[in-house]
Parts: sequence; structure tokens; C-alpha cells
Amino acid sequence: MVRAFGSAVVVVIAVAACGCGGPSRVRVAVPPAIDLKAYEIIGVIDFPCDTKDALGPAATTRFVEAARQDQGMVRFTRLGEEGEVLEAVGQSQLNAAAFRAIGEKFGVRTIVTGRLDLSEVHPSFSVFNLNTLGVEADVQATLSVQMIEAATGASLWSR
Repeated sequence: MVRAFGSAVVVVIAVAACGCGGPSRVRVAVPPAIDLKAYEIIGVIDFPCDTKDALGPAATTRFVEAARQDQGMVRFTRLGEEGEVLEAVGQSQLNAAAFRAIGEKFGVRTIVTGRLDLSEVHPSFSVFNLNTLGVEADVQATLSVQMIEAATGASLWSR
């Protein structure tokens, strides 16, 4: 009898919590697709971007911050821009040999590379009256990232 009463109270409280107070948000903890802590120190090559400004390095910084926020104490080391990294290891392109050389030179077992692609900017203007002008611009950004095992050049994860 006590068990049935306790269960009924829990059900009533759950229904009241879900049904009251307007639209409700449900937060669901989703585990990350890959646990980065197992990869020790992760080298990150700055993500290039077609624009001449600092959007690529800014996207790299944001990616590393998001990974740390999502997974806690993950150790990253920024290796620099792709050209600088390749020059440092005497390679001309990112391939299995380059990843092995990067791993040896920088002491990393895993390397993250990526690319930030932006669509054309589509500006729009609106005039509300003679004193008010509205200007907006739409752009789509796509960040492609992959995680590479330094020893083999094999892709461990991409998104």
C-alpha cells in the first residue's frame, strides 16, 4: 500500500512538472561520439578559411573551447597553420607520411584538421522611412573537421 502511494505521488509530481508553467524544455545528456581523453595530447592544425581575415583561427579556437567544455580536461596543443606545420616537418601536403612526421615532431598521437567554408554573402537592405535604413547579410558557414591517428594517417572521426 505504501509503495503504491509513493509511486502515485511520483507520477503526480512528474505530470505536474511537465504540464505546468507553459512550454517546457527537456534537456537530455548525450554522450560525445568519441571520448577525447583517451587520446592524450591532441595536436590541432588551424582551420583554413577562404577569407583573408582571422575566421579560420577563430573557428579553431571556438572548436577547441567547445571540445573542452563538452569533455572537460582534454589536452590540446595548437600546432599553427597548415603551411607552417608542413614546412616544420619537411612535407608538402597532408598525407600519412606528413601525419607521422607531425606526430613525431610535436609529440602528439592524434591530430585534428579541418576547414571553414563560407558561402557568398547575401546582403539585404530595407528602408523604413527617410531616417531609418536596415542592413543585413546572410552567410552560411560549414566547418568540416576530422581527427587523424598520427602513426597511421587513419581517420578516427570526421564531422
